[in-house]
Amino acid sequence: MDKFALFIFNVFINSFLVFFTTSLLVEGVICLFRIRQGRCSAFLRMIPFCKLILDLFMYNFARWAYSSGIDPSQCEEGTRFLTVGLWVKSFSYIKSCIEMTVVGDKTFTLADILSSKIPFYILCSFAILLCSISLFCVYRKIRKIFGIRGVFKGDFLSITNPVLFSYCQRFHIKVILTKEWMDSPCIAGITSPTIYIPAACAFSSKEHEAIIAHEVEHYRYKDTLVRAFLQCIGSCFWWIPTNWLQKRIEEGQEIGCDLGTLKFRIDPIDLASAIHTSAKHFFYEAKQPFAAYFTQRTLYKRVFMLLHPVANRKRYWVVSLLAAGFAFIVIFLGRFWIF
Repeated sequence: MDKFALFIFNVFINSFLVFFTTSLLVEGVICLFRIRQGRCSAFLRMIPFCKLILDLFMYNFARWAYSSGIDPSQCEEGTRFLTVGLWVKSFSYIKSCIEMTVVGDKTFTLADILSSKIPFYILCSFAILLCSISLFCVYRKIRKIFGIRGVFKGDFLSITNPVLFSYCQRFHIKVILTKEWMDSPCIAGITSPTIYIPAACAFSSKEHEAIIAHEVEHYRYKDTLVRAFLQCIGSCFWWIPTNWLQKRIEEGQEIGCDLGTLKFRIDPIDLASAIHTSAKHFFYEAKQPFAAYFTQRTLYKRVFMLLHPVANRKRYWVVSLLAAGFAFIVIFLGRFWIF
């Protein structure tokens, strides 16, 4: 029971450190490789979330000082080391880590030091309480995600764009113009996806097709499921502030879908106009000024990316793949702050 309680306490402390360490490293990779906001940047920013889950299986109990009966807080000065490094022996051996060790190559963590000052019964109670709250938060989030049963009624929209029409047929996507209140267009459903467009926004026919193309891209990349997955991870690790990074990821997904509409022969001006029309409707109905402010920044970035496309897309994707590979090997597979 003592090892279990200390392990849970390690997860509590270390996950917080890992999340912000990997977030900082990912932002460094995005800056280093000059990755513009979009689908690739959204993918890279998912690494800190996935890293939280991966690290649960990367703890090395064989090297854990506590398992060998070593209390790192009682070790003599000069026998404890903090190692920060990146080792590249060959293409097949690349290792990055931030770890604390004692003599004998045994590892320990900041949580191990802090736990020495906490009574055992408090540590056990904390572990049980933390697990209980995490399970409850995940259960509530899953129930909220899959408990939505509302269906908006309205009229079916016809699609004149042949390329877009063929995509909608392939994925069995329906398009409905609804008179019920909605703050913006959206796509709902996994097996039978439906795009809902609010009639109150009064979009033109070209704007309708631009919106449909944008929502089809959301469905192709399964953005709704990705967001639900990230939200469940955030609920499981509820003590870590993850909302700010989720917003950045969603922003990248939106920009990625905007740029993806070009394959449907959508004029970027039409989509920019649709974004402007939807924004006016949102700001008129918005109840929270801060939410409107941050949404305004995102809309500005979306319109800017539409009107200033990447000059050399082949070079952009090559650099993006290199950045993704580097981030996966060095950051995702790295060992940071764990024993």
